[in-house]
Amino acid sequence: MSVAEVLAALRWPADDAMAKTLVEAAAAPRQHRKVLRHLGLSVNVEVTRRVLERGVWRAGLQAAAEIRCGTTFSGVDGVAAAGRCLHPGWRHVFAAEPDADRAALLRASGACEHVYSDATAAEATTEAPQVDVWTATFECGPNSGMDRAGESATAAPRADNLGALHRALGYVRHHLARGTPPRVLMLENSANIERLHSDTTAAELDAMLLGLGAYAWEKGILCPTRHANTPNARARVYWLATLRASAQADSGGGSGVGDMTD
Repeated sequence: MSVAEVLAALRWPADDAMAKTLVEAAAAPRQHRKVLRHLGLSVNVEVTRRVLERGVWRAGLQAAAEIRCGTTFSGVDGVAAAGRCLHPGWRHVFAAEPDADRAALLRASGACEHVYSDATAAEATTEAPQVDVWTATFECGPNSGMDRAGESATAAPRADNLGALHRALGYVRHHLARGTPPRVLMLENSANIERLHSDTTAAELDAMLLGLGAYAWEKGILCPTRHANTPNARARVYWLATLRASAQADSGGGSGVGDMTD
């Protein structure tokens, strides 16, 4: 498939700044397959737009003139593209992407104001600007399926990725302490994180998120074919949180993670 065809399957608007950048990058010698690999890890834009819309409405941001967003483990900007589809005042304030090629594409698109190379470093946590919506499409490789021998991915990479996510969440903890927390949080990963060793990895992740306090959490496994009528059938799990009214005084772990699909 061409890059343009994959973008269309992901419901990515052709006139989006990053979509144009990806098509142009793929035209360079020996870059087509690399761009396709990047897109293979991308979210479905329409499904993600619907999740973000749910959070924006619950947080009362739908009438805002501007919605400031920060993305971590940003990939090639699929989440921000969904935001731009959702709201005309969507402003991608910062992205944090450790992969050098994907970070270069983010910079080339001009769609993001600041691009950091490490989602866990101070520049993306304690020093990054305040935003209304913070997202993490954290590394899904260890959760993406079975290896060639039929064994599930090892526990070590999963632990590393949960550790990286915990450090990236330092941004949220920092702004909670300052009284300037994001009003919406959204995380995304392969649905297999709920299916492979769900009694450990998924439970640890839920506990980590509830440990932030201040937020009401829900999650759901969404399939683009079923939930957005798109041909891309890769199911993803989304966690969505909105800031509770008592956030400034709340340091508890919340009451549990609700079901987004209810």
